[in-house]
Amino acid sequence: MKFSPEDEVTASLLPDGEYEAVVSRAEEKFSANGNEMIELTLTIYGSDVTATAFDNLVNTPKALWKVRRFCESAELDFSTGVLTPDIAEGRNVRIATVIERQTGYRDKNKVVDYLPRGPQAARPAPVDDDVPEFLR
Repeated sequence: MKFSPEDEVTASLLPDGEYEAVVSRAEEKFSANGNEMIELTLTIYGSDVTATAFDNLVNTPKALWKVRRFCESAELDFSTGVLTPDIAEGRNVRIATVIERQTGYRDKNKVVDYLPRGPQAARPAPVDDDVPEFLR
């Protein structure tokens, strides 16, 4: 592999808060305990920076609350009992994040909840021309 060291991008962090995001990638996987899950990559739009966060929607009775909240935020029907990567990918969601600090690792934005969407949810100003049209 050849690379240019000057191309390294320092991961952007957003302060704890509520943000608009889009599911930029969704992939079916199994958790460490063997449960079905969908691994999400979220592009988060702050007022002056774009960040990335990762989250897992796990198919267990104790974790279905997060699947339900994701469906509500993405305006999907939770009652169908079906969520696939194709359905999740590209969806707009509103999320609550915190900065997670772990010894020996970079700090990262952690998704703690998916929030209902609605007219009261203010959208941040676009960061640059790479912001999808629906967020402008």
